Amino acid sequence: MSNRLGEALKALRKKKHLSQDELAKSLGYASRSSINKIELGHKKMSYQKLVLLQNKYHLAFNDLVVADNSLPHDKEMFPNPAIPSLCYIKSVVKDNPKIIVGDYTYYDDAIDGGDSFLRHVTHHYAFSTDRLIIGKYCAIARGVEFVMNAANHRMNAPSTYPFYIMGGKWGSAIAPVASELPNKGDTIIGNDVWIGQNVTILPGVHIGDGAIIGLNSTVASDIPAYTIAAGNPARVIRKRFDDELINLLEEFAWWNKPIDEVDKLLKIICNSDLTYVKSELKKRLRNHLTVRKATLKDFDTIIKIYVNARKFMVKNGNPTQWGKSWPPHDVIKASIKANETFVIIDKQKKIHGTFALTLKPEPDYKVIKNGHWLNDYPYVTLHRLASDFKVHGVASAMFEFADQFHLDVRGDTHQDNKIMQKQFTKHGFKHVGTIYINHQGTLSPRLAYQKTLK
Repeated sequence: MSNRLGEALKALRKKKHLSQDELAKSLGYASRSSINKIELGHKKMSYQKLVLLQNKYHLAFNDLVVADNSLPHDKEMFPNPAIPSLCYIKSVVKDNPKIIVGDYTYYDDAIDGGDSFLRHVTHHYAFSTDRLIIGKYCAIARGVEFVMNAANHRMNAPSTYPFYIMGGKWGSAIAPVASELPNKGDTIIGNDVWIGQNVTILPGVHIGDGAIIGLNSTVASDIPAYTIAAGNPARVIRKRFDDELINLLEEFAWWNKPIDEVDKLLKIICNSDLTYVKSELKKRLRNHLTVRKATLKDFDTIIKIYVNARKFMVKNGNPTQWGKSWPPHDVIKASIKANETFVIIDKQKKIHGTFALTLKPEPDYKVIKNGHWLNDYPYVTLHRLASDFKVHGVASAMFEFADQFHLDVRGDTHQDNKIMQKQFTKHGFKHVGTIYINHQGTLSPRLAYQKTLK
């Protein structure tokens, strides 16, 4: 772990020809041991002491900066001593299990100090059950208030006044039960979110990745990823990027990568040439996973993936598309032998997904209702995509593999499979109508999708 503040303080002290004892007394420390511990990295300097240090010795911005090539460490409280108002929140809240903050998220407060963040999480008591969850790489400005659920009063009685907290005769006898107090659940802030000054965030709000909240806003409802919102109550003003780039950013999730990899990605994620950004993200998502033909040696792994996929479907409101046994073992084996089943693997050759791709016309696609196919050109058909949900980009790997045939691509999914519908749309497909498949002896409707390359 780097100790840039300690190194900077020691360099400054020597430049000013001060002993540890002299510097300690000038800053109001009881003894030189405090300065010694700070220089060794065993003790942190508070915001107030950093400001006093800058003011007392008339320090310029760069006087507390040590020239080095080290990367910031998420466990440092003040990553840049030259900006003492800026504090990594993770160090401040580490002892509070109900406040979870990701790496490199900071609070910047030039009045009370960045280390005063906990004062801005209000109505969050020992008996509270809700959590404040903030993702990685968020920038939170001065005066932000996170109002938690315990701020709510009983609203199902004539009076909202909290008599029961006044003690004495008005005590627990008239206290509301938990079910009478509004509880909107955890407050969740995504990753790479920028929250402006004096924003108030009400209980249970979810703010998506990459969102921007304008100053003085009151956020009372959820804000989607990569949007700009402002006002009281906050309303979405516009999306920051087009849907394609938003989907790429969400899928790539750069904030989950190791710090040294993030450092290498700065030329992409800090670049305003969005065409270049899209191109680079697509390359990295594609290179992350590859596709190969399945063999019978893969059969057991493929079966496990389908078992987990069926469970996932049930949990996500789609219990009937594959039921308890689709696809059957004989169908999978026949597809493997016909070279029509593929697996999606990572760089270590571990299988993370599977799907079927056929080049011959799909019999169930001859009849389509409530629409029509976009053309009669030759096409490839995609079926039975399933993932182990351990990596991002499985669906993208399949769709990009299909594009390599330079043909139209068709596919279908169940009306309850909202996730797959979103994947089709995300990857440039159009919903063109309804087809009917013979599913275990019964004609079952499916939403038909097509992507044309002509």
